[in-house]
Amino acid sequence: MAVDRYRMPAPWGAIELCAEDGELCGVRPLLGSVPAPSSAPEGIAEMMETIEGLLATPSATAPELRQRLFALAAFKRLTPFAQQVLAAASEIEPGAWLSYTELARAAGSPAGARAAGQALAHNPFPILIGCHRVCSAAERTHFDILKPETFRPKAYMGEASLAGVAQWLRLADLSL
Repeated sequence: MAVDRYRMPAPWGAIELCAEDGELCGVRPLLGSVPAPSSAPEGIAEMMETIEGLLATPSATAPELRQRLFALAAFKRLTPFAQQVLAAASEIEPGAWLSYTELARAAGSPAGARAAGQALAHNPFPILIGCHRVCSAAERTHFDILKPETFRPKAYMGEASLAGVAQWLRLADLSL
């Protein structure tokens, strides 16, 4: 199946939105920059506007957006536990953080912290579902607003190269 790719500018570089048969199947932060958003079909263009809004004014995933994302095939392909993890992560408000253990507990598996982390690493809709608001318990106790480097995780979406994106998102959450 062919995947169409659309890019839009972001403060750290770019965001790529992927679609299969016109349906959103993934969002991915990129480090390379793009000068302007790609021309995209209406549904993808609307999602680009939603992302722009979330970058300008961070928020938890709105109920209508949550319903829309959870109905997509990319979400339905996830395991039931991963779906529960992302559903719980989507409700975290800006400036709030949950530990992996707290998130696993919210998803119905108190001993599933590692599995919750793996579910976040495979989040098909980062930024739309704020997985950057989840961290280790030890990391959370060391956040210091006077030291922005404390908001930088070791990786984001399982990739060390994207850690700066999560840092930007975490700090943007605090600007409210």
